[in-house]
Amino acid sequence: MTQQTPKPIIALDIDDVVANTIDAVHLWANNIAGAKLTKEDYRTNEGDYWNYYEQVWERHGLSDKLSFSSVLETMTTDQSNIAVVEGARESIQELKSRYDFVFITSRPPYHKDATRLWIDEHIDPSISVYMAYNPVADREARSKGEICADLGVSILIDDNVDNCQSAIDYGVDALLFGTYGWNQKAPAHMKRYDSWKAIGAHLLHEA
Repeated sequence: MTQQTPKPIIALDIDDVVANTIDAVHLWANNIAGAKLTKEDYRTNEGDYWNYYEQVWERHGLSDKLSFSSVLETMTTDQSNIAVVEGARESIQELKSRYDFVFITSRPPYHKDATRLWIDEHIDPSISVYMAYNPVADREARSKGEICADLGVSILIDDNVDNCQSAIDYGVDALLFGTYGWNQKAPAHMKRYDSWKAIGAHLLHEA
């Protein structure tokens, strides 16, 4: 009997790659603070990834009304308000004929159960989830590059420049997803894809 060749493995970030977290935070903040910020207010301000929302709120005079820790607390038990990024679920299902998938997220460890539930309900319950290094909430965890190398991952898809570079440093190809304020200044060597349609076309051609 002919042995099947293993499929290449793709590692996926969650927030703002498959989960539309930025728009969920935008609506949450407007509701809590009585603000009228637009989607563009969150996508066009350049800033550091790990403190991005706080920087947006400070620019608009909302620092005294909003705290990202409150967002994280809510996400511990309820992520139902987070929609799927357009095309993510359909593209993943189409690509599964040629690739295997894992999720690698830098969400805090206490989000693991709620994250698993969200993935099961919105994407695919068969895909494993791994928790990676987070400089704010989990400094002891391994980097995404380390996890990718250990799992034999071929490609990481992530919206965070540092995570993409971490993968590249471990010999893993990285696709930078989306055009967000926190990744506008990506180095020229990173391959950027603005949508799942573009990623799907690239990966189906490459496979």
